[in-house]
Amino acid sequence: MRVLSMVPYSEEALLMLRSRFLKVEFLQPDEISGIENIDVLLGWDFKKGLDLIQEHNIKWVQSVSAGIDYFPLNEFKKRQIVLTKASGLNSERVANFVLMSCLSVSFSMNRLNHNKIQKKWEIPDDLEDSKDQDIIIFGTGHTGSIIANKLKNFYRKIDGVNTTGNNINGTFDNVFIIDDILKRENDTLDYSIVINCLPETSKTIYLFNKKLFNKFSDKISYINVGRGETTNTTDLLDLISNGKVNNAILDVFEQEPLSSNSLIWDCSSITVTPHIAGMLPHFRNKFFDFFANNLSDYLNNKSLRGIVNYNKEY
Repeated sequence: MRVLSMVPYSEEALLMLRSRFLKVEFLQPDEISGIENIDVLLGWDFKKGLDLIQEHNIKWVQSVSAGIDYFPLNEFKKRQIVLTKASGLNSERVANFVLMSCLSVSFSMNRLNHNKIQKKWEIPDDLEDSKDQDIIIFGTGHTGSIIANKLKNFYRKIDGVNTTGNNINGTFDNVFIIDDILKRENDTLDYSIVINCLPETSKTIYLFNKKLFNKFSDKISYINVGRGETTNTTDLLDLISNGKVNNAILDVFEQEPLSSNSLIWDCSSITVTPHIAGMLPHFRNKFFDFFANNLSDYLNNKSLRGIVNYNKEY
């Protein structure tokens, strides 16, 4: 059994893996010359990934991230490659970021920061009591559920949206089917804050566009910690300029890093963070622990954590 890692091993991680898996050979890219078969690819190489899979008959790829939109999913499906994502490693961190963002909305921190730059002592006219606000979260999986539980003590109602309408463990006050939301015509969705933690799939690209935003009541706040291409930021900027959307906090973007020419930088109603919502100081150590547990299950023919469903694209 051989594992090729595109992620540099820390000395601590490599020692842990070798002591735990005595019959597994852990390799790095400069150590594979002359080696024919490699079982597992840890991480990904955009230029050489598919060649490595073909040349070394790799059967399982473990992603370093929860997002898997950058993988060639159709090729993986065709070759029957197992792909697992690093689900849940940073969900608590993302939830903390969302809680901070929601409370900053309730206290109008964006407006206050703008006033500070202008040296203006002025009480914002959009201060809210969080207990009077309702929130809807698009994406009710592991991260979405942790976000909901985190917000429950601060907000009046937390609803969710997914593809089935299932409310697993009763985490949400209500769960709606996303297709039903999209079909609504005259029934306004009355929420103060809309949170997007959706994956990127062929069905979610630009899901948050003018048509969807217009289904909500006026002056919503929008938070995106999902994937950048789920949001049409051109539409979002238009809706902010005409007052439909009050403000937005964006941690992910269609293209990263965000171009210095982007109009988003010039919009005072949008808070920009550089994809840090789930960033952990010691992420690599947590990731190798996660992988070690998955590798143990793989060797014992048990179900792996974070298996990607190619039909669902996540």
